Amino acid sequence: MALARAATLCPTWLQSCFFRLDGAYPPEHEIAAWLELVQPLSPLLKGVLLYTVARPSQQPEAGRLSPAEPLWLKTLAARVRDELGLGAADGDVVPQAHPPGTTVEVRDLFFNTPARRKFLKAEKTEFDHLQEVIRRLALARDAAALAPGQRVLDLASGPGLLARDAALRVAERDGVTGITLDAVAQEAGLTKAGLMYYFPSREALLWGIQEHLIVFWEGAMEAAAGKTAAEATPEERLAAYARVATESAGSAELALILEFSKHAGLAAQWDGVVARWTPTAEEAATDPRAFAMFIARLAADGLWSFESMYDTRLNPQFRSAVAEAIAAMIPATTSP
Repeated sequence: MALARAATLCPTWLQSCFFRLDGAYPPEHEIAAWLELVQPLSPLLKGVLLYTVARPSQQPEAGRLSPAEPLWLKTLAARVRDELGLGAADGDVVPQAHPPGTTVEVRDLFFNTPARRKFLKAEKTEFDHLQEVIRRLALARDAAALAPGQRVLDLASGPGLLARDAALRVAERDGVTGITLDAVAQEAGLTKAGLMYYFPSREALLWGIQEHLIVFWEGAMEAAAGKTAAEATPEERLAAYARVATESAGSAELALILEFSKHAGLAAQWDGVVARWTPTAEEAATDPRAFAMFIARLAADGLWSFESMYDTRLNPQFRSAVAEAIAAMIPATTSP
């Protein structure tokens, strides 16, 4: 079995998605069959990750699916611990903002390469080979198609995406001043020359990070709202912004946004994102409803800033209560 083979080579977690179909949970015989399937693997696994759907699917045939309740998942987790002997970390089941679609992160792809490793070419050459394989697999699927305004297959980032992720980690650890081409190349596992192929200067790297953050925030807020900014009401847009700011944003992002504010071009792009999802100060100055929403936005920014500036993580229960209080400040959507 492929999973068993993988588990003997490196630490392996089994990730399983459970959901309701037409409002009904999986029947007991299906749960028992899943447990029976996992049982022989349990000595080899680090653990099992249980999750559920969190937003409407973009697939038309998936309209019958709905998320499993947190209590049901925690009950199933208890069965995994008791019947399979697999340890599991206790904790609340909480939604995690994520752009629409699926993200697959692969690290140390060649960690187990045999002695002929010397025949591997440059990083870009090897990535191009991998990209071609993935492209062929995607284009071989009947569902893969190109449509105006629709991004079905995006392989343009590659090592550039690795570098942007690495830059965020460097900023989290060493601050924005720690973002240098040498530091990011080392963090990403790239050569400096390989990094400079995508980002010839620190300024170009900052532009890349800005683009990366904008794509993430736009996607995360669309996921939180269940629709695009253009389709959402002002209240829904602000609620999505507040949720991402209070649940997903980190100190590195705040530090980078402050850095972007020093550069006119970078600041304008980020200001455009915020203006699409929150009321502006100009609107708040003339509209009482926008004023109340603007105060809620400042509160969400304040929670994010507090934890970033003082390097203090609030107790999860208390933080959740603060986030709920901020959400309650947002006026209810008015009927048209």
